Amino acid sequence: MKVNRFGKVLRTSLALALALALALALAAVRALPLSAFAQTTVARPKGDSAKTGDSQWPTPEALVTAYVKAVGGKEAMSKVKNSVTKGEMSIPQAGIKGPLEMYQANPGKLLLKIEIPGVGTQQVGFDGQTVWQDSELTGPQVIEGNQAESIRFQANTNGYADSLSYFDSMETLGLDKFSGEMAYAVVANQKDQPKKTIYFSKKTGLIIGTKGVEETAMGKVGLTTELGDYKKVEGILISHRTVVKLPNGMTQQNVISKVEFNQELDAKIFDLPLGVKAVVKA
Repeated sequence: MKVNRFGKVLRTSLALALALALALALAAVRALPLSAFAQTTVARPKGDSAKTGDSQWPTPEALVTAYVKAVGGKEAMSKVKNSVTKGEMSIPQAGIKGPLEMYQANPGKLLLKIEIPGVGTQQVGFDGQTVWQDSELTGPQVIEGNQAESIRFQANTNGYADSLSYFDSMETLGLDKFSGEMAYAVVANQKDQPKKTIYFSKKTGLIIGTKGVEETAMGKVGLTTELGDYKKVEGILISHRTVVKLPNGMTQQNVISKVEFNQELDAKIFDLPLGVKAVVKA
């Protein structure tokens, strides 16, 4: 009984972890090149004005502008048309580890692959119209609703650098300690989406993490994502290490080994897999 119970818990944790990884497109991995892509604009929010809860704090507009400058500036970003990211995803507490690959291209296309030994290939993608996932645990699926919107944001080539025009409203709450350093906490709101708090380092201006509730295949899950190990790639600072704290006490770690921009990508790489096409037609 003990072995069966342990196996059931481990399988549940594995399913949750992989579902989160796929549904979020590795949530934080895309605070890597995602937030450093082309055609960056700093605009006012679509709905309520960007504001601060206290006039002593920088406005969200000022923080995002400083962030864009900190990662390399709009000129460097505008030169990026696609990216290829490679690294490793691991969940140390469960002994899970496997290579990951992510491909992105303008306008807003994404493909993520994770190889888990003994489980197989897990994939999530967005071809500009359909958000999907395909894995040994789920089979081919079309993702809709809030979960799909979360992935569309991950595929957005502007990422957090374009957050002021993506979110309906943003508000600076003040200074808070996050992952060992002081950061400005900015709450971002979007219609029909859970609130997300973004943390901008007071010292560097970089985004060092987020907190919020994400819609996943496993339901609504509260996540804290820590971003670090920023390194320059062709003049743009990219986070090469992220830690996603899962609600069951486990952590998903993503360590990026290589990021390349403007590669010769086969356009068909973003096409729907046959299994997903069959689901769409059904």
